[in-house]
Amino acid sequence: AMYSIWRTAFVIALLGVGSVLFGRDAARLSSRITKPLAVLAEDMNKVSELLLDEVTLKESPIFEVNVMLDAFMKMKTGLTSFIKFVPRMVVRNLLKSGKTGVTGVEGVERKQLTIFFSNIANFEEVSEKLETLEMMEMLSEYFSEMSTIFEESDGTLIEFVGDEILALWNAPLDVQNHQAACCDASLRMQEKVKECFETRWQQKGWPWID
Repeated sequence: AMYSIWRTAFVIALLGVGSVLFGRDAARLSSRITKPLAVLAEDMNKVSELLLDEVTLKESPIFEVNVMLDAFMKMKTGLTSFIKFVPRMVVRNLLKSGKTGVTGVEGVERKQLTIFFSNIANFEEVSEKLETLEMMEMLSEYFSEMSTIFEESDGTLIEFVGDEILALWNAPLDVQNHQAACCDASLRMQEKVKECFETRWQQKGWPWID
């Protein structure tokens, strides 16, 4: 009877130690899987916002996770190439909208749009007063400030042509009162140009742009 008791106690103790060791190994294994997946999920959110430069993927010791990482990197590379030919705002809005269109053509549907054109009225006069590199710097700052206004008002920047800007509202994202949103952005553009001239551009010796 004593032998049976000791044997039973030994088996129970052995099972207890085994369960502790197994639980520890299982937790370690789970951590090795879940941590890379959590990083991958965070990076996928960054890619959905086109924050591609902030994505830093690390190789995982788990084969299946590495397969997912490889597929994800290929998707990131494809998006990076795509936005070289399509405005970043268009790609970002398409990702946000998640729409496929209703006309049978992927990503296409019939909508009413507000289309915006602008250019610098005195551009020829301005270009005569600035060196080429100064002109490029000024246009870069100008376009950057204007792009921010479009994005904040849910507009979509289509392209820059010389000093001209083409943008639109209500595509690909639906924008309520898109006509008013465009007019409001236009007024904000004029205010921003005045602000930039008074706070920065005039100090650099750049001429007024209208």
